[in-house]
Amino acid sequence: MLFVATLTYRPGLPADKLREALPRRGSWQTPPGLRLLGEWVLMGEGPGRPHIIAVGETEDIAAVFAVYTSWNDLFDVSVTPAVTVEQALQLSQAAQASRGGSAGSSS
Repeated sequence: MLFVATLTYRPGLPADKLREALPRRGSWQTPPGLRLLGEWVLMGEGPGRPHIIAVGETEDIAAVFAVYTSWNDLFDVSVTPAVTVEQALQLSQAAQASRGGSAGSSS
């Protein structure tokens, strides 16, 4: 299953803690069972806006929890299950079929 994590610096973090984040990421290891598909640092900053977005794939919720606990001292971490657009279309069509309708019709 795909997961999207957004990490937003905790408000009020001291400057030394903020400076700790990137070097710490350099030595951080992805938890066993989690395949990291992509990771981005967002350049526009503002209060409450995410600073990092990561997308990973796993069937092991313990791996997701390990990501959360690795970073929740510096960031507010939000992890959300996700599907690809293709998967969403297939799921939508299957749901419509199970209700006896077609994806393009309205009842």
